[in-house]
Amino acid sequence: MRKILIVRLGAMGDILHALPAVTAIRATLPDAIIGWVVENKWSELLAASGNELNGDTVNSLRPVVNHLHCVDTQGWRKNLHRSGTAGTIKDVVKAIRSMHYDLALDFQGAIKSAVMARLSGAQARAGFTDPRESAARFFYSRRYRRIGEHVIEQNAGLASQALNCRIEPLRPLLPADPAAERWADAEIARLGIASFVMMNPGAGWGAKQWPSQRYGEVAKALAVHGLKTLVNAAPGEEALAKELMDAAGGCSAPPTRRAPARSAKNVLRYGIRKARRRSHITGRLNRVC
Repeated sequence: MRKILIVRLGAMGDILHALPAVTAIRATLPDAIIGWVVENKWSELLAASGNELNGDTVNSLRPVVNHLHCVDTQGWRKNLHRSGTAGTIKDVVKAIRSMHYDLALDFQGAIKSAVMARLSGAQARAGFTDPRESAARFFYSRRYRRIGEHVIEQNAGLASQALNCRIEPLRPLLPADPAAERWADAEIARLGIASFVMMNPGAGWGAKQWPSQRYGEVAKALAVHGLKTLVNAAPGEEALAKELMDAAGGCSAPPTRRAPARSAKNVLRYGIRKARRRSHITGRLNRVC
């Protein structure tokens, strides 16, 4: 039985881009034990809120991985001087090492993810020959070239080479949280919409944030095809949401009420987000253009 550790700490879009490869690993190696090192705030993309993070079998609440190893690298850096931080880090690393993984796949290519792969104790650590942060490659025991143009294809290519078997990206499996599904259905009914697009004008930092006015123009264009725009905004992004709605000129619905879990994927029939250098249109979380 193979034991595989995925290292992709965040963020949301990057985890969604890694999921097609990991879903394919699960389908190709159904008996494998798969672990994933992920930031706490993104863990609900892999396991429904309140669900057990570890188990021998996968289920609809945790459909891809057997074990989630949650970290808080930002919090650790901010509180590195506090007495309890070192102990917390040690406990997380100890839990990962106790799994005795055969292979760690670093899809992120950052120094912190490569270090985490090294600390995992995995027998082999695989990454790209040209990781995002070049120094990360020194932490790998195996380095592989990129295959394909899109990161989804490249992640699958890395997995194929490291596992020595054909891994073709599959439709990502996301947690199905009954409570979140009910919330999504009720929210859609409350807004009285059927065919719609979800837009989130926020981003992790300014360099990745697309102007709200441009989202508004997209919303107008989509309205011609009978698609209403549903605005999603996190706390603190209300001003961005208002700018988008103003720019959309009546083609958008108000910001959604807070979901009980990020796994309320029924709301995400379509999503539009701005990546660092290009826009991605995700159809039913199944296609990236």
